[in-house]
Formats: sequence, C-alpha cells, structure tokens
Amino acid sequence: LIQAEELAGRYPLVPEVEPVLRRLRRHASWERVRTVEESAGVRLIEYTGWQPEAPALRTRKAMIAAGSSNEQILSGHDTRVLSMNNRRPVELRIQFSLLEILQQHSPPMSVLVTLDNGAETELVLSGSRPSAAMVRQVGAGRHQIRIRIAQPIANQYLRVQISEHSGDGVRLVSVPDQRSYELATREQPLVLMLEGPARLRIDEWRDGNTHSRYRSLPHGWQRVVLTGEEGRDEALFRVFRRIADPAKPEVAGRRLEWPSEPIPGPLETAWAEAKGPRSGVTAPLPLGGQEDGTWSHIAALVARRSVDDESAGSLSTERFLALGSVYRYFAAAQDTYYRADGRLRIREQGDPTIALRGWLDVRKPGWPVELDLAASLFLQKQDHGGSTESAFTLRTRLSRHIELGAKTSHRPFAALFQRWLSLDSLKGIDDPDQVDHDIYTEYKDQHERGLRLGDRFQYRPWADNLLYADAYLTSNDNLNPFDADHLRLGFGARQFIADVRLGLDYGWFNYFDDDDRPHNRNTQRVRIDLGIDRWFSSTNGLLADLRYQYDSDSGDSSFWLTLAWNRANGRFYRDYRPGDLDFRGLRQRRALERQATAGME
Repeated sequence: LIQAEELAGRYPLVPEVEPVLRRLRRHASWERVRTVEESAGVRLIEYTGWQPEAPALRTRKAMIAAGSSNEQILSGHDTRVLSMNNRRPVELRIQFSLLEILQQHSPPMSVLVTLDNGAETELVLSGSRPSAAMVRQVGAGRHQIRIRIAQPIANQYLRVQISEHSGDGVRLVSVPDQRSYELATREQPLVLMLEGPARLRIDEWRDGNTHSRYRSLPHGWQRVVLTGEEGRDEALFRVFRRIADPAKPEVAGRRLEWPSEPIPGPLETAWAEAKGPRSGVTAPLPLGGQEDGTWSHIAALVARRSVDDESAGSLSTERFLALGSVYRYFAAAQDTYYRADGRLRIREQGDPTIALRGWLDVRKPGWPVELDLAASLFLQKQDHGGSTESAFTLRTRLSRHIELGAKTSHRPFAALFQRWLSLDSLKGIDDPDQVDHDIYTEYKDQHERGLRLGDRFQYRPWADNLLYADAYLTSNDNLNPFDADHLRLGFGARQFIADVRLGLDYGWFNYFDDDDRPHNRNTQRVRIDLGIDRWFSSTNGLLADLRYQYDSDSGDSSFWLTLAWNRANGRFYRDYRPGDLDFRGLRQRRALERQATAGME
C-alpha cells in the first residue's frame, strides 16, 4: 500500500494507477500519530458544523456546498448523536436533505432516527423527495437522539439541521467541538520517531484552514522534524499515518440498472488469435499447494534432569541429539489444528529412543470450550539389543478464553492424563542411566494418571509484550483434587523485538506429602527463553530456540537448543497451534508484509 501511494504521487497522469490504488485503499485508513518525542505543547481549536480533515472529504464538501455552522453532514456508517439536558419540554424539528456530488444518479436513502432507547423511526429521501422534516416532542431532563443512514452509498451525503421550538421562540442547534493540535515553534519544533516504511499525511491549521501535505518514510526508524513556514513564529500540526484496517466497513457503490437489449450476432464466425506482449508482473507465491500444511525439519541438543522425581538427586543428566520432522496443518473448515511429531534421540548413554507425538486442537467459535487432545509414544531397546520398552500417554484438556478487557484475559482449564509404562522399576537394568527419562522414572511410575485444574491470566500492555500469571493443582492417581500431588504458582513475561523473542518464567512448586512422599517438598524453577525466526521466502524459514532451566531444590540446570527449518507454501505461521508460538498473529503479519514488499520490489 505504501509503495502504491508513492507510485501514484510520482505518476499522477497515468490513468491505470489510480484505480489500482483505490482498490488497495478499500481496507485502509488514516491513523492519528499520538506519540510525540518533542513539541512546544498542545493547543485546542474549537469549530462548529462539518469540518472534515481528510482532503478528499474537504473536496466533497466544496462540491456539495455544505458549509453552514448550524448543520451536520453524515455519510457512510457514521452515527450522529445529540445529547441534551432540557430544563423544560421542547419541540425539536429535524430537517433532512439528501446531498449528491454534481448530477449523479440518486438512489433512495433510508434515514433512521432514535430517541433515547425507543424504536427507530425510518424516513426515506430520494431524488424526487430530497428534503423532509421530522418533529419530536422531548421532555425535560437528559435525552439523546441518534441519527444514521441504514444502507450508505458512496458519495451520498445527508444534511441534518436541528431547531428547537419553545416558548422563547426558535433556536438553531449547533454543537461546538474541539480538535487538539501539536504546537511547533522555531525554538521547539515538533519531533516524531516513526518506523518505516510509512506514508504520512501532515495537516497544518493555518489562517482558519487545513493545509495537507504528504511524506513517505523509508525502512527503519526515522526522526521526523516539523516546523512552520518561513515568517511564522509557530505552527499547529496533526500527523496521520496510513494503515491497513481490515475491520473498516465498506460503503457500497452505486448500482445502475438499465433494460437489457439483445446483442446482434457476430459478423464473423472465426476469430484470429490475439497476440500481445508478455506481462512483466510476477506473483511472489507459486500457484497451488496452499493447503499442503507446514513441514519443519528439526535438530535439537538436549541436556536435562527429570526434576519432578522425588529421587531426582539419584538421576544423572541425560544428553542426546534429537533429529526429526514435524507436520502441522490448520483445517479452516473444521477450525482444527493438527500436529504430528516424530524424532530419533541419539543418546550419550544407552540405545537411541524413538519419540512419536501428536496433537489435535479444536477451536470452534460456537463451542463453549476449546478441546485439546494429545498422545505420545516413546520406544527404546535396553541393554544394546534387549527388550523394547515403551511409554504411552494420552491427555485431554478443556479450556475457555475469557476476555476481561481490551488487554486482559484469562483461561481456566481442566486436563486429564493417563500413562502406560512397560517398566515397573529399574531393577534388572544394568545401567539405569541408559534408560530415557520419558521411558521410565520413579515419579512417572507412581503417578500414572492425574487431574490438573488451573487458570492463566494474561495482560498485553502492547502488541509485542505479554505478562502472565498462572496456577494449577495436579491430583494423585485417585483423580481427587482435594488429595493433590503438587501445586504450582508462577508468573512470567514475553517480549517480541523484530524477529527475536525473549522469555522469563518463574514457578514455585509444592509437592505434598502422600503415600509416596513422606514430607512436603518445595522447589523453585526459573526458565529463560531466547528465540529467533525468519522466513527467507514464502517457502523457507529458519527457527532457532535456546532454553535454560534451573531447579533450586536439586541445583540442577537443563538446556535445550533447537534448530528448525520450516517448509510451507506461503502459509508461514498459519498452521502453528495457538499454544505453540508466542505472538503468532504479529509474526504472521510481519512475514506477510515482508514477503509482499519483496514481491513488489
């Protein structure tokens, strides 16, 4: 969109450019830049009537001859609200006029008027009846009148004039309004720090009129300094930035219907093949294959301790290299995410382990809860070619995302898991360190099933920042939450900077005394995450992740280093499960914008 704005400004006489730009602008708008580095202050300018800021609307205002201070102009999906506090009953007369630009065809306009919480009253204007009036008796006290256009049409406007009739006579109602402007002087100009690429509209209030000019910013952070014109001691500015606005409602165009006439038959029955020059336009995404899902080929170095086990001090650190692939797919028709993960662990001690895992997440908007299903299977031969031991786990979770405000939410959840282990002890194993911790630990053997209840609160101060706090309680094998195995209380933070992700998580764990644990055990765990990912094209991307965890009770540290080569056909992060990736929406937007820019260049 930014490049198209620049091209249109550079080649204003090329007739094919403007229609393309209009199509791109259908879901774009001007956003006020409110973050100011330096200025000489703020000044409020009061005005009455219809005083549009956008140059296009100012042009239309001149074309429809709308300029009285006691009138209001409505267009599009705007709603005009008049609030009043009457000391005595009054009679309001509302005059409506249908306005068109020049001599355009004028379809009927339906105007809806609401007094307080009453029913809407409809008034229809047309080319044969462009004006009409409505009278409303309004009692003493506070009241509101709302006026809107039912089905707005492009370049069609509604003039509204309200007069108040009472014992004192007739009074035209005009409601003053204010706009705030940033003040710039010679000594203290207006300074903004903005990230490009960007298209700016700079409005300056001068001698009772708005003067607009435009500026394009290149990639990266830019320092923009604005001062008044020569000979003026001060200047008043409002700066806007062009943004994509998918939620912006569209205004329908005019539809002209003409009686059809039969088309005469062809003069010739054979047509010569039309040949012309080849187009130089290329598409950044190849055709086809958009529903193939996303593949990730993974290599990971792991050094970890199973610190959940009561006998964690007797377990040595296991180290292995994991090689494998992950397949992800988001089925939009079913609102379901699928993931399958297969890896081979080449261990420092013991035979290799085969790790197979799968997830299925259902996110249907009409369901009261979200459903997650997961399964894992681990296989490992013991004693260099002996028996094959296995561990199979099933888990299901129900949760619900609840918004508490624009930036705050929480997700209560309930999860149930069941393990099946082929080993019931490490007796008979020559070297217990050769056994993968996912195949057997004493803790897993003593807790083959469990019920987990918890909640997670999230606060997003900005789009690239996340703060959270969580708590959950895990039961023993009897699935009784009042006979809990352990409790976790934790909090953490996540930050997204360009393509880099930083994370810090703190958890306090209390393992209660039970049949398998003679005393309560407390521990604290701190985890630090550092990740970076980047898509080099619409089909290839790299993800690197480094994780460190420290357990205070055992004094053990664990490390994970993961490299993943992603393969997708223009889907980027679309197939990632919502819980797999922080800032998934922000990353998807950055990847799409970067690819679109590369494709246009």
